[in-house]
Amino acid sequence: MTVPTVPLEAALAAHARVGACWLRGGELLDAAQTSSYAPPALGGTRISSGDVTASDALAAAELAAAAQASWGSTPALHRAAYVRALAVELENTRETLAEAIVLDSGKTIANARAEVELCLRVLDTLLGSIAELGAPARTDYLTGKRVVTVLRPVGTALLMTPWNFPLNLGVRKLATALLAGCTVLWKPSDRAPLAAMIVAEATTRIGLPAGVVSVLPTSDSEGVVGALLSSGLVRKLSFTGSTEVGKQLMRQAADQLLRTSFELGGNGAAIVAASADVETVADAVMRAKFGSNGQVCTTINRLYVAREIAPELVEALRTRMDALTVGWPQEASTDLGPVITPESVARLEGIVDRAARAGATVTVHGTPVPQDGNFVRPTLVTDTETDSEICQQELFGPVLPVIVFDDLDDAISQANATPYGLSAYVFADRAAEVERLLAGIRSGLVAVNSPSPSSVSTPFGGIGWSGIGRENGIRGLMEFLDEVSHVY
Repeated sequence: MTVPTVPLEAALAAHARVGACWLRGGELLDAAQTSSYAPPALGGTRISSGDVTASDALAAAELAAAAQASWGSTPALHRAAYVRALAVELENTRETLAEAIVLDSGKTIANARAEVELCLRVLDTLLGSIAELGAPARTDYLTGKRVVTVLRPVGTALLMTPWNFPLNLGVRKLATALLAGCTVLWKPSDRAPLAAMIVAEATTRIGLPAGVVSVLPTSDSEGVVGALLSSGLVRKLSFTGSTEVGKQLMRQAADQLLRTSFELGGNGAAIVAASADVETVADAVMRAKFGSNGQVCTTINRLYVAREIAPELVEALRTRMDALTVGWPQEASTDLGPVITPESVARLEGIVDRAARAGATVTVHGTPVPQDGNFVRPTLVTDTETDSEICQQELFGPVLPVIVFDDLDDAISQANATPYGLSAYVFADRAAEVERLLAGIRSGLVAVNSPSPSSVSTPFGGIGWSGIGRENGIRGLMEFLDEVSHVY
């Protein structure tokens, strides 16, 4: 058995303090019961987590509902001061947070530190956006009456976050809701609860009013969330996760006509025109595909390459993939860590095996992996087609299928041959080709000659099966606000 040599001491110390706790309306409590999970950074070791029940969650929801009127009427400047204080607390614990991300999600220490940095930049951007919120008065053109539109918080918000960005996605939703004047119930993933509990601990130090924030780690997501959504105490649901779960949540939310925003699955396509620079594209694809171990909703899931440059680009990718070090994520030399669970390994291996049996060419790259971990070596799959399983499934791992095309319009059509529409990537050195690609691609986010389709200051979200609503900045804040018009 191989084991990591870096102990993640700060994360384990934080786990000893808060790993079996939950936050009820600002009060950090020992959970009456615990569950356990297997963090991918520890080679099969299980650790405990607080395990909130439906009755616990409803008690927190009652506190949140009771605090809503007071918190919602708190001036935005004062609410922003609490969020700014939280940012300072997170800044002061950034290495502990990074280690917690490594521990729970398996992403490399470099990727985890980048997530912490991204989280802090998101907070800066949201704090800058709050001052721009407002709705102008106007004169109604039919009656001549004065109309003043004001913004009111929707009410108590249930925030549900996934394991792959356990800090950034949670803090972005949390800060947005707080700035908008909503009280918060945050349910983190049961696979990665530690970063959320470290944030929960930080909220106890900034003096938030009682009832405003609760953090609900639980192994009974269905029971806890079902109880909250049917209680009448929640007025907003913000969820990041799979499309399948998102559809189920939408059906539940419909009974209470809740305001909802969903960031769901993706099947991101990258299209590489013949005019693109191969070396630039190869570098960008490597960053876009293999960051966070390939477990990113906006990652490249399918790579479409013009036939003229396909052999050269495939070779450039293979060379770069061969150089990747696959290993324990806390080791500084590691480029690619484990995927989240053994089941994820089996799913990816099954998809690749079936592609090979269907005639695809499969090559495996990177260093040999440690034993007894959830490791998948970077895998390139060529000689495949858009309608194959490997191109229709959201892979969520370090596996990249490549499809060769002869006509740019056909590539656009193939890229759009999915019900998802979260992210896309286009690479071309001719302006006309770029515009042609942008006009044709159906996606909420599009990267142009870049490894990233999003930024902290632009609306983030998808279309189709990839979601409803947007996050980041003013557009994200509006998801937690009602517009009320006063007519004089």
